[in-house]
Amino acid sequence: MFSNMNSVIEHLEFIKNIPRGRKLYVRNESLHVDPGGPFQRLRRFVTRDSRGNTLDFIKAIYTRVNQIIIETTVADSQPDTTIPDSYFSVESAMTSLRDSLAESTKGLNELKDTYIDDVKTVAQIQCILNTITRSVAQSTEWLGDNKFYPPRTEKNE
Repeated sequence: MFSNMNSVIEHLEFIKNIPRGRKLYVRNESLHVDPGGPFQRLRRFVTRDSRGNTLDFIKAIYTRVNQIIIETTVADSQPDTTIPDSYFSVESAMTSLRDSLAESTKGLNELKDTYIDDVKTVAQIQCILNTITRSVAQSTEWLGDNKFYPPRTEKNE
C-alpha cells in the first residue's frame, strides 16, 4: 500500500490540508475529500464508504510511518529501500518525514473537530495524535544523535 517514503509523505501532506467540517473517503488506496451535498449519505452508503474504513486507512499510514522510523532509528544505519533516491541523504529523508508527520496534526485536529460529537472517532484520532508526538520525538532524537549524518546546522546547509 505505502511502498516508499514518497507515498507516505504524500498522504501526510494530504492529511495536513484536511479542511474543517469535511469528511474523507478512501478510493483506490488514496484519501479524498468528500464533496458533500444533499446526496452525501446515499453516496457513502452505495459505495460502502464509512468513517471506520477511513480511520483504518489513516491508521495504516501512521503505522507505516512508524515502521520507517523504527527501521531507520533502531538499525542505526542506512535503512532498506524505503528511502527514495530523490533525497540527498537518509537524514534529509527523515527530516522531511518528521516535518510532514508533525504538520499532519493540523489536519487530524480539523478532522477531530468535524467528528466532535462522535466520542469513539475523537478518541481514535487522539490516539493517532499521541502516537505522532512519540514518533516525532523519536525521529528528532535520532536526527540529533545520528553518527552517520550529522544534524544540519546553518554552517553546513
